[in-house]
This record gives sequence, structure tokens and C-alpha cells, in this order.
Amino acid sequence: MRAVGIVTRIFPATEDREELAAVYVATTPNPTSGFVEIVPTSRLVWLDWTKNDAIAFIVSGGAMAPDNIRLKNTRNSFDPFK
Repeated sequence: MRAVGIVTRIFPATEDREELAAVYVATTPNPTSGFVEIVPTSRLVWLDWTKNDAIAFIVSGGAMAPDNIRLKNTRNSFDPFK
């Protein structure tokens, strides 16, 4: 199972910890309600959606979505904060 979330912060890797991301997972239909997960960035699956695409998907319960879901292999392939 996967959930659409918004990366809100990246915690750099240290000697004893891998790079981590704070991911806000909003609930449908009210995106101001949700939860934050701390996830290793290596476990994230990056989408090519805009922030507006992601919020529309969440608020509509998945009814409004881009025609395709294209996955990115790594965070380095694009800037998630754009």
C-alpha cells in the first residue's frame, strides 16, 4: 500500500543514521488533518506530480488525478520542493 504525502523536510545523513524525510500525509477530504511520518529517503517513491496535483488528489479522494502516475527513481532526478 502507498500513500500520497508531501515531503516537508530532509534530515541529512550522519555517521550513524541514513538520510531521513519528514512526510506529511494529509487525510481526505480535509488536508489540514493528517499525520507526519519520518521515513528513510531510500524508501520514498517520488512522483512527477505538482503540489497542486497532489492536493487535488487528496481532497478529491483520488477522483482528480493526472492521467498517468510516473515514478521517479531517485530524489536527485528532480527537486521535490519546486
